[in-house]
Amino acid sequence: MKLHCVSRFAVAALICLMPVAAYSAQSQASDVGGDMSAEELAAIADHMRATSEMMRADLKKARARFEARKAQLDAQHEVEAEPAKKVAAIPTNKASKQHPPQESAAKSLARREAEREQAEINAMEERTARAFAELKAVEDKQARAAKALTEARRQVGVTAFAEE
Repeated sequence: MKLHCVSRFAVAALICLMPVAAYSAQSQASDVGGDMSAEELAAIADHMRATSEMMRADLKKARARFEARKAQLDAQHEVEAEPAKKVAAIPTNKASKQHPPQESAAKSLARREAEREQAEINAMEERTARAFAELKAVEDKQARAAKALTEARRQVGVTAFAEE
């Protein structure tokens, strides 16, 4: 049997079975609604409403916890930043230069991270500058070679479209 015949047979079978499947789904849906009484449907609706209200209340509580945590973190960041502001406000003198203020672990980690990122940026800029310099040198070589080739052709008398 050829392949195109099998596909035609499968399509025809599916088309014939489609109305039967649609009819059976419709009959099952009507059976479910027919078996339930109005009281049961009302009980289900009440349960759904209660669940919805509980979910809303849980969402409000979660939002309140989130905002409280955010406010707590903001206050903590302000407390951590306060000594740095005080140190910046104090005029520098020899005594303060001899004994630098102690940094917190988080601040020193952030400072080291910022220094590392700045070093990476500087290295990348240096590599880019070298690449541009190499590209410029190659372009200059190509320009000199093209000029020398043009000069050599002019001296020999070769033209691009020579007529014979």
